[in-house]
Amino acid sequence: MELPNRTEIMISKGKMTKLLVYCVLFVIGGLWVIIADPQVSNSLINNKVLKTIIGLASVLMGGLGIYFFVKKMFDKEPGIVFSEEGILDNTTVNKFGLIPWEDISEIYERTVQVSLASKERFVTVKLIDPGKYIARETNYKA
Repeated sequence: MELPNRTEIMISKGKMTKLLVYCVLFVIGGLWVIIADPQVSNSLINNKVLKTIIGLASVLMGGLGIYFFVKKMFDKEPGIVFSEEGILDNTTVNKFGLIPWEDISEIYERTVQVSLASKERFVTVKLIDPGKYIARETNYKA
């Protein structure tokens, strides 16, 4: 979609790489739990079935993350585009298309403390009618 007077912000390949490494470690950890069957003193967690479920969930979630982050790393489209018409967001799996400025009630920055040494900054876009955009999403069932 070609938009006049646009400002493009690309997706950070460094952050995508870091998240990809975490996903690979998640898969490796899940496989280790399934294959090595580590023993712990807690009888609830030491349950073979529970450990297998935890390991499979870890492999599944890590595998989905690997798929998503590899796909995003090779995506040539900008992450966010600001134009006179509105905002075009390509940072998530959900692609809502162009969000016109008249559908936006507020934009603000939020900082989240993710660890003792790290903070993440987010831009939050508050919509007048979020249901309008949720209804467009084919993967979401209310």
